[in-house]
Amino acid sequence: MYSAWLLSHLQRDIVAHVEERPATEDGILLFHLKFYADELLQTGYLALPKSFLHTPQKHPGFLYLRGGMRKAGMVKMTWLERFARQGQIVFAPTYRGNEGTEGREDFGLHDRRDAFGAFDLLATCSLVSTDKITIYGFSRGGPLAIFTAIEKPSARSVISHGGVADLALTYHDRPDLQKMLRRIIGGPPETHPRGYRMRSPIEVIDQLRVPLLIVQGLCDVQVDAHHATLLKTRAEAAGIPCDLLLLKDVGHHMADEPWENLARTMFTWSMTHVLSLQQDSL
Repeated sequence: MYSAWLLSHLQRDIVAHVEERPATEDGILLFHLKFYADELLQTGYLALPKSFLHTPQKHPGFLYLRGGMRKAGMVKMTWLERFARQGQIVFAPTYRGNEGTEGREDFGLHDRRDAFGAFDLLATCSLVSTDKITIYGFSRGGPLAIFTAIEKPSARSVISHGGVADLALTYHDRPDLQKMLRRIIGGPPETHPRGYRMRSPIEVIDQLRVPLLIVQGLCDVQVDAHHATLLKTRAEAAGIPCDLLLLKDVGHHMADEPWENLARTMFTWSMTHVLSLQQDSL
């Protein structure tokens, strides 16, 4: 019913196909998209409140960059809906090599271009206010969010939630990931330091030009809190506006109610910085 309507608002040289999914009970429209990023045909999911159909104004955009690798940590529809309920248009790429697409994920090196292409999809959508786009990354999506905010300076804020700051730290913290990281990068940090540095946002954080929010669960055993404090220290040293939100008694994931509260907090934070930047430009 609404696929053609959405496609008419998207840039046709980026988006190849739009398939509507059943809407939620609270009026969130969901779509599965095929789009081009880095010359690869990829897939992603878009969500927006149904009320946006009847308003002429543009709306905030929210790029949701998932964590995990391949089938582990795929785009979560409940998260997509949760972010859209805040009153924004949300897009989440699945990354190359997933859902039958071309290419192969490499944990934040070449596949960061998938996030760049997803940002372009949002930024060229005629429904989206280009000066109100927030980039959000969860877990390994945290580095992708920062890389994308650096690459796409029209972004207005960036959020790293349980995000990896230094991949070499992750290698030593997570023995369960070492085999996968050695396969992708070629070896451990001691023999392949450049491969780990190139995937670590602390190495490029001084190039960031938008406000950063770091969200971190203090009981997170998958991405330890020292990633968050290290990233904040490096960001502040570079003079980047940075806030750190520490979540007591919270691990890598959380229950629905606190997640809803966090989604509202993140939206309020991002809109506060959007308005501040708009006032500075007057």
